Amino acid sequence: MWFVRNAAHKIVDWVYRHSPSHENGGADEVSVTGLSGLLADDQHVLDAEVKAIKLDDFTAPDDNTDLDATDAKHGLMPKADKAKLDGVAAGANLYVHPNHSGEVTSVADGAQTITNDAVTYAKMQNVSATDKVLGRSTAGAGDVEEIACTAAGRALLDDAAASNQRTTLGLAIGTDVLAQQTIGIADGNLVKIDHAAVADDDYAKFTANGLEGRSYSEVLSDIAAAGVSTANKTIYVYAEATGDADGTSKANGFTTAQAAWNSLEAIIAHAYTIIVCAGTKKTGTADENTANHLVDDGNSQFVSGDVGKRVFNVGTGAWGVVGSFVDTGDVGIVDTAGANLDLFPAGTEAYVIEPTPYREQVAVDSKYIIGSVLIRTEFYWQGDCDTQANAGEILDATADFTNVEVGDKIVVLDLNGANGRAQDYEVGTVDDVSQVGSDIVRTTLTKTPTAGWIYTIVKTEISGSDDGLDSGTARNHLFWLTGVDNVDIYGFLLTFSDSWSVRYTNSRNCDLYYFYHENTDMGPGSLDHSQLFAYYGYIEASTANNWIYGFYSYRRSVALAFYVALEQTGSAFYAAQQTHIEAQYCYIDTTRNGMWVDLVSAGYFNKSTISGNATTGIYARRNSSVLTASTTNSGVTPEDPAGTVEGAYIA
Repeated sequence: MWFVRNAAHKIVDWVYRHSPSHENGGADEVSVTGLSGLLADDQHVLDAEVKAIKLDDFTAPDDNTDLDATDAKHGLMPKADKAKLDGVAAGANLYVHPNHSGEVTSVADGAQTITNDAVTYAKMQNVSATDKVLGRSTAGAGDVEEIACTAAGRALLDDAAASNQRTTLGLAIGTDVLAQQTIGIADGNLVKIDHAAVADDDYAKFTANGLEGRSYSEVLSDIAAAGVSTANKTIYVYAEATGDADGTSKANGFTTAQAAWNSLEAIIAHAYTIIVCAGTKKTGTADENTANHLVDDGNSQFVSGDVGKRVFNVGTGAWGVVGSFVDTGDVGIVDTAGANLDLFPAGTEAYVIEPTPYREQVAVDSKYIIGSVLIRTEFYWQGDCDTQANAGEILDATADFTNVEVGDKIVVLDLNGANGRAQDYEVGTVDDVSQVGSDIVRTTLTKTPTAGWIYTIVKTEISGSDDGLDSGTARNHLFWLTGVDNVDIYGFLLTFSDSWSVRYTNSRNCDLYYFYHENTDMGPGSLDHSQLFAYYGYIEASTANNWIYGFYSYRRSVALAFYVALEQTGSAFYAAQQTHIEAQYCYIDTTRNGMWVDLVSAGYFNKSTISGNATTGIYARRNSSVLTASTTNSGVTPEDPAGTVEGAYIA
């Protein structure tokens, strides 16, 4: 008999050979007791004690359980048990984990939980160093972190109340810190910002609840009604204007410079320009030689309003004043003292009657100027002379002489001295404009202004006299600036003043440009903490009296002149009472003192000339001094004192 196994070594059948028939008691019958020795042989067992056995025939029904093991006997493994064993992991057992209890609990082998209040400080992780608190300084949720805490911080943390913390900090309310205040805008209140969109550089404006931010344009709008400028502006003055007199144009111009100034706002935050226009000149040729008269019956253009106007003999440059009106072809001529003047002896000379001047004293005051104001004439000219060889001619290829007229005033200054020193000058009037298209102006000058010379031409006149006479109704000043800053004056012909032609009192950053001051008792003056800078001009005082000054600085003020010619003065430059005065590129002629400094004052001459027509070149007194550089001093007495006298120092 043989057992047959499958690939899994399972016995699936057994086979044997036997006779086709058996007999009881036959020769092939064996007993059970002898079976063990016979099983190896090819024998049949027929004993009644041996039962037939079938392992599995792999056919339905699957009911062969004869050899299955039970809890009472050994046997083969049922296939269900075999399948179960195949699903058990190696090393598995039937252990059941008990529940945890105490400080850490669990159910069987489930998640462990620390019992509330079970972890002591001693069981926590040590902190890394002294002065640490546990928390989190990193943004957002996360792990606990160590945060530095100094001894000073601990001293505050262990205080029981805010009052204890103030004591720790050494702060006393009302002494070291502000006591609690009411928020509002009443006296003693704290003020808060009451504006959601306040911005850098805003201005502050009170609201009912605090402060509101206001932009620059908003501030201007807020205070416009209080008289504040809102934009740059140009204003016109024209004595012959017949329009609206609002200054918006020449035709609508104000008729006086004072009216134009008075029209300005109280606070000027922009750039303003006041343009003062000249009137119409009368020109012609005399046709009769009546003594002390100008007769021009051919034009018959004279009117009674011409009385007081200046009239010029174009050929000689001499001038007088229309003293009387006879008829439209005849006016009488006088000098500045009112005496008869025979200005046109031949009766054939060309003449110019100047337009009516602005007869006024312009008070420049009562304005707060954080912008600027320029008071200027409609036309003026200043430049460098080009090379030319004709006496009295001005050639400047860069200039536009279109509006130059006969009778306009001119001063020329020669800067050809050593180091650019002003070494000569001359003044006169324009007498021929026929070649202005060729950049040439002809004048009454006798000298030849050429390369190295400079010129200044002006036309618009402001006069301190109502009748054109020096002994008439002359005013003290023509411009008087008081308590204003940033005001410049350009291009004026100023005549007849009983004091300073232009006076600056408590005014700073004010410049005077392109000027011609004639028959004035004194020229420009800077007084009482003022600052004056004057450029390109001519100053003639009406007398050489010792107390008449061409350029003046007094009481802690400063006055500087550049490119100016001065004559007929008591002192061309005067400074007293802790002031400073300078003359640079200036020419001084016909004066008692070229420069007089007094009472702890200082003067400076640079690249200037004091002519031999000066009685004293430099005169210093009472702890005052004058310094000179590249200057020629030809005064009859160059220095007084010559050395150190009365504390005067001259270098």
